Amino acid sequence: MSPLGKLWVFCFFVAVTHSLWPIPCHYEHGTQNLWLSPDVRLVHRPRVWKYNAFGWLSTLQKRMQQMIKPGPDVQVPLSLPPEEDLVRLAAFERMKNAIFNQTFIPWKFYPRNATFEPDPNDSALVIDTIVIEEVSYIEGVVGSSKELLEAYSLHISDCAEATIKITHLHGWLHAIETISQLFYSHSRDPRRAYTPFAPVTICDGPSFEHRGLNLDISRNWIPPEDVKRTIHAMAACKLNRLHLHAADAQSWPLEIPSLPALADKGAYSSFQTWSGPDLEDVQQYGKMHGIEVYLEIDMPGHTTAIGQAFPELTTAAYEEDWSEYAFQPPSGQLRLNSTNVTAFVSTVLEDLLRRTSRFGPLFHFGGDELNLKAYELDPTVKSSSVHVIRPLLQSFVDHEISIAASRSMTPIVWEDMLLDWNITLPLSTIVQTWRPTDALAAVLAKGYRALFGSNRHWYLDCGLGFHVDPDPSNPRSPIKPPFLDTCSPYKNWREIYSYIPLNGIEDSLRHLVLGGELHLWSELTDSITLDGMLWPRVAAGAEVMWSGGGKVLDEETTRRLAEMRERLVARGVRAGMVQMEFCLRNKGSCGAVGGECGISSVRGRRAGEKGDMRGKKGMVKNNEDLGRLEELKEEENEKEKGMLVAAYDDGTWSFKSTMITQQRQTRYGASFPLLLLYFGCVSLVFQWLGRTAKLQDTSEKVHGNPLYDTQMDSEGIWGLQVPDQAQQEKVETPWKGLDEIAIFAAMLDALQVMQSHFYSIPLGQWPDAIDWTAAVLGTQVSATLSTMTASWHKDVDLQSDATRRPTSDDTLLYENEINRYFTHITSFYFGENAFSLRTQAYDDMLWVVLGWLESIKFINLHSKLQGSLQSSFRPGMDEVQSNFSWYGEQFIPQFAHRAHLFYDLASKGWDTSLCGGGMIWNPYLAPYKNAITNELFIAASVEMYLHFPGDDNASPFVAKNKAAVNAALPPAKAHESKYLKNAVEAYQWLKTSKMKNAKGLYADGFHIKGWRGGPNGSEGSGKCDKRSEMVYTYNQGVILSGLRGLWDATGTREYLDDGHELINNVIKASGWDLRDTRWQWQWAGLGRNGVMEDACDSHGTCSQNGHTFKGIFFHHLRLFCAPMDIRSANDGDDMKPPQEADEQVIASHWKSCATYEPWIRHNAQAAYITRNENGEIGTWWGVGASDTELGLNGVEPSPKGGTDYRNDGVPVDELWRLPEDLQGKSSGNTQESTRELRDKNLIQHSAFRDPNERGRGRTVESHSGGLAVIRAAWSVTDGKR
Repeated sequence: MSPLGKLWVFCFFVAVTHSLWPIPCHYEHGTQNLWLSPDVRLVHRPRVWKYNAFGWLSTLQKRMQQMIKPGPDVQVPLSLPPEEDLVRLAAFERMKNAIFNQTFIPWKFYPRNATFEPDPNDSALVIDTIVIEEVSYIEGVVGSSKELLEAYSLHISDCAEATIKITHLHGWLHAIETISQLFYSHSRDPRRAYTPFAPVTICDGPSFEHRGLNLDISRNWIPPEDVKRTIHAMAACKLNRLHLHAADAQSWPLEIPSLPALADKGAYSSFQTWSGPDLEDVQQYGKMHGIEVYLEIDMPGHTTAIGQAFPELTTAAYEEDWSEYAFQPPSGQLRLNSTNVTAFVSTVLEDLLRRTSRFGPLFHFGGDELNLKAYELDPTVKSSSVHVIRPLLQSFVDHEISIAASRSMTPIVWEDMLLDWNITLPLSTIVQTWRPTDALAAVLAKGYRALFGSNRHWYLDCGLGFHVDPDPSNPRSPIKPPFLDTCSPYKNWREIYSYIPLNGIEDSLRHLVLGGELHLWSELTDSITLDGMLWPRVAAGAEVMWSGGGKVLDEETTRRLAEMRERLVARGVRAGMVQMEFCLRNKGSCGAVGGECGISSVRGRRAGEKGDMRGKKGMVKNNEDLGRLEELKEEENEKEKGMLVAAYDDGTWSFKSTMITQQRQTRYGASFPLLLLYFGCVSLVFQWLGRTAKLQDTSEKVHGNPLYDTQMDSEGIWGLQVPDQAQQEKVETPWKGLDEIAIFAAMLDALQVMQSHFYSIPLGQWPDAIDWTAAVLGTQVSATLSTMTASWHKDVDLQSDATRRPTSDDTLLYENEINRYFTHITSFYFGENAFSLRTQAYDDMLWVVLGWLESIKFINLHSKLQGSLQSSFRPGMDEVQSNFSWYGEQFIPQFAHRAHLFYDLASKGWDTSLCGGGMIWNPYLAPYKNAITNELFIAASVEMYLHFPGDDNASPFVAKNKAAVNAALPPAKAHESKYLKNAVEAYQWLKTSKMKNAKGLYADGFHIKGWRGGPNGSEGSGKCDKRSEMVYTYNQGVILSGLRGLWDATGTREYLDDGHELINNVIKASGWDLRDTRWQWQWAGLGRNGVMEDACDSHGTCSQNGHTFKGIFFHHLRLFCAPMDIRSANDGDDMKPPQEADEQVIASHWKSCATYEPWIRHNAQAAYITRNENGEIGTWWGVGASDTELGLNGVEPSPKGGTDYRNDGVPVDELWRLPEDLQGKSSGNTQESTRELRDKNLIQHSAFRDPNERGRGRTVESHSGGLAVIRAAWSVTDGKR
């Protein structure tokens, strides 16, 4: 790799450099004074994408402008912005704190009594606003990478206008640090800050993408707070990787929750440890500073401390003659041919990778200084032969790397594994070199990416002397005066700065060099001496990695680094000296004898310049390149720009966001503490609340008495009572305008994450899903597509101004987005495990039916709406609409056939011999008539009646020649009455089955007392008289779409009333009416604090089944509350609707549904705050990553008399199993052992600060639940327009 890492930066100018560290690529400045206001505001102009990060349309930008009327500022509620915004805001606060509170006054750099500050009464201009513009490229920095992620430009004009341009958040972090170094505090008024360098122009970017420090926290314990202070200093020097050497032979300070004995016995003492929360806190702190903190667990060498807890895992441990078996005391390393060691390594790595992977992809496996002789004492090896040990070592490394691969982590190893042991490594492995340049060249020659950091130049511990005591009785002891260590001398900052990392590396190999690290091994360093050992030497290395090395080292370099040192000291870092004060005060007085001092200023870097290791690949070579630059500039200038203005006053951030076009300007306002609101076209901030924040919308007024009412009122309206007009005027409703777009954007984001992170197009599957959950996922995708197309066309219809209607180009972009996800549905048709599902439980089959009917509904809707839209582009050609056929219609016969086939198979589960009717859940178990299978049968039956288009394919497989196949599947017409009759009969059975509990919720199901199968079996009572009291969220949801479908088909209002009654019972059981009481976190039967919850959520023991449940509920709630039309009889019906729905029924139904909006949004917010850094949504809604205490103490037992077979597995006993399944097996309920495992799970994961990472963690099923509830929140909003 060139010194740029993956970038080649071309700098167009050369300029004198003052004050800044590391040196920018290009820096020009003047001599004018400017002041910086303590109340400086931040204005954010996000990049406007024509095709943005969510893959949606630029027309949404127009839509946002059209939906919100210009006017006075509107208050926006407290919200939780994406983590990037928190990082951005934290950096801005650090800048202000460094300038105004840490008061760096450069008095050491001027002669005594010199006047160097401007008059505080000077009327110089004041910078009161810093504008951040997100752009596609940085002028003056041209890169071969798709995005120059860390590049930035800064311009401060002589009229106090400050503008930063960035392509990514990382560029912002570097730019804001540069600003902090341009300003000085005034000695007479520290709250005033000035720069003497205006105007300023900087364009900048790093030479290497990996710029790090390797810090040993194990040989001597380094506390987390000291490491955080180190991170703070690293960020100031624009470093971006902190490599923690977390364990070694001497101690194991890192707590491993799954192996608590490791730190208990391996650490120096009980207080010299790093807990799980300590590690997470440090990694999160690093992330907020733009630094990835990653771990090294060095194995199999350097592992003696493991033997303190597990002596059976190590060999040659604590040998008296340690030098025979180790590089330094104590001796000991892991055995190589032990299954116990393999299990230990798996446990440690799985534990750590699960917790740390969300902070970055890197993990270091060590692998250096392995001692051969130690394996002579290993009872599993008994040899020091390389030929014996190398295959064992290969197997050991393969095992480590396979675990990393399972977590999508990038492995790093020391060069020893490749160069000394010739271990075969995946090319994705990064090899870290620690020996001179020859080692780096050898690694690159093998095709591996590499990190540099020669021990001859960048070992910070060198020169302190040996840590081994001399032996006076041994005259041949190597430890003798002057007691130098093996890597002496001490590497002072000039030595570090003089290191040219790519010197001697062929140009053709430089692209493989990612960057480097300085190293501090801590044999003779602890928390007291840490800062002085690191700083300012690490800063010197930081400039080498930023600039590429090979820069002029002169007095100007010294003065710049000395100023950086003073700034670090002002920030609380106890950095060592760079130069004595006399030399700093008297510039030019400390030059070398016989030389000229202080006359050569450090120049800006230029590609191809001698000593500049970038090479010439970054240069603009021809007019074509220059023309492309001009095109990019023109495209950028033509984009619409959105601004977010932020101001800080009395501990509160206030914001005014402005979308600017040539015609209009719309302004909003918001107020919330220390959270930055950021939005682009569709990548808008999702306006969600933390669960402890108060909703400032209608829900504040409607969720508690007397407005909360779970009974039907005199007008026939169920649900949360709507406040009267006077009450509504007092209630702030944040879900208007921008907020509506934010919900829509979040829905698109959730869909994009689900399909890009979890779906495999080649497989036509979500590989991690199980068969039935995959069917539900397909349903969610199709339903979301229906929502997208309906919302888009509603926007079109609402635009009365023809100039604001979408163009044909807009429509093509929109259609492309729809087609992108529809292709996933079509590939899933072939990827679905249909053959296996045909032999599974009846409920599994019915999920398939609902899924493909949902796809058919989307195809019909989209085709109809697209026909209407196409005709609008062709005036006078109305026949376009009537003749238009969207290409997706060709899949309807196949989708219909699969729905038909699986409905026919599932309907065989209807049984009248027991309980007088009802569906049996699973033909392979004892009869169990559960709620979900019967609800699915009702919903699927009425959906078949309403939406099934007919199917005359008699084969269970798709076949072109219908006459050639066995007519095993009877043909079916659209709207056949048998489907409606099945639905009506099944609901009548369910309603009278006593399936509901005292709270009005559906319990799980019924067994039959005394039933025994087999030749001598008995039907027992023949009645459903043994009810499982287990309550699941999805049992309350599927029936809702069935009830709505029954109303659509029959017009009987009773179905709607039953649905609303159930919804109100669910809302109450979620704890919605307890939110403002001291019982707000009390379990209410189906959740707490107004958030739905399954019992397994708090335990962290949900199976893939349980992860899917809440999303199912909200999907079917959305169907229940979908907009209604006046019904008309279907052509060819055998059963005509008995009455036509009137407008009063529709109005009362919609009003009832509208009252659920605050609760739905509350749950959407609760789901959204569980996102991790990848945007993946967790399953325990409302519980954020830092809610450790609630996560451990808020668990709820399963209800008495309930069996959680969906998450714990079906018990092996006579109640559940068939007699033949019990032969040879011990009878008895397995739930007790399952609970023991659950308790173990809670203990094992007690150190998790993110409860949603427990158990299965975040899955495609849990994420789909978030998509469903967000879509429900959008649908209820969209329905009001």
